[in-house]
Amino acid sequence: QAGAAKVTYVAAVTSDGNTQAIIVPADSPIKTLADLKGKRVAFGKGSSAHNLLVAALDKAGLSWSDITPTPLAPADATVAFSRGIVDAWSIWDPYLALAEIKDKVRVIAFDKDVHKPNAFYIAGSDFVAKYPSTVAKL
Repeated sequence: QAGAAKVTYVAAVTSDGNTQAIIVPADSPIKTLADLKGKRVAFGKGSSAHNLLVAALDKAGLSWSDITPTPLAPADATVAFSRGIVDAWSIWDPYLALAEIKDKVRVIAFDKDVHKPNAFYIAGSDFVAKYPSTVAKL
């Protein structure tokens, strides 16, 4: 959206709240959201994980300036997290599931623990204009 992509929101659904989380290495001293204070936290800028992080900080009584925000694309965040360059990572599936399988991680909060999450389906605006009945079936 910020890059002026021609997209249209075509559906919104309530998520079960287990598809995004803020994770830390299993042996991290970070146990709660409040423990994020002063820590480097990776997230995808402008993503639902960004929203999760903002909501999590608010719930913990922290502000954005209480952490070192580290906006990274998932591929870069994967490396930064596994190498200990960041202390925590706000991420969505399938990257969350991959981290749980590949790395020893601990979830400090799922999105459902922080706010009521939603998922959105988008389609190219040209497709929506050309196939409105197909889109309506969604």
